[in-house]
Amino acid sequence: FLIHRFGFASADILTLTEEQASREFIEAACLDHLGNQAKADDTVVFHFSGYGTRVKLATFPETVENALIPFDVDTQNQLSVNYLLEQTLLLLLRSLPTNRVTTILDTSYYATSTLQTPALKFRSRPESLVAKLALEELAFLKQQQTQNPALNNAIMLKATSTENQQAGN
Repeated sequence: FLIHRFGFASADILTLTEEQASREFIEAACLDHLGNQAKADDTVVFHFSGYGTRVKLATFPETVENALIPFDVDTQNQLSVNYLLEQTLLLLLRSLPTNRVTTILDTSYYATSTLQTPALKFRSRPESLVAKLALEELAFLKQQQTQNPALNNAIMLKATSTENQQAGN
């Protein structure tokens, strides 16, 4: 679609799947692939299709944030999770040297308590009240908050638009 409809060069498209779709690889791809290639008039498209959740920040326990669940997260057995905060992703994309940034998040953050239709799979995991974000993610977020004074007007499109709305497939 990006190549044939919008004229993107295949060499400019980076796809992360399976093991490559970890929090560290996604953040590195934003910094290295997008950050080093994007020019002032370029169009950047970032697309994430997968699971999301809500997580409390250890530094601000009353704050609950949207988080993407990368490939390498074991949500069943860990108290320290490797989630990618939505605000970290937005800061990374808003720091690119172009105002033409579109982000598509095909995920949901609010898990349904009961499955209403057996044929639907929801793209969210229950809110994590006990899990703590990996210290590396919190440090990276803090670095992005202090390091990027000039921000572009990145657009973020989401599969859900209101609180407690689920996205299914």
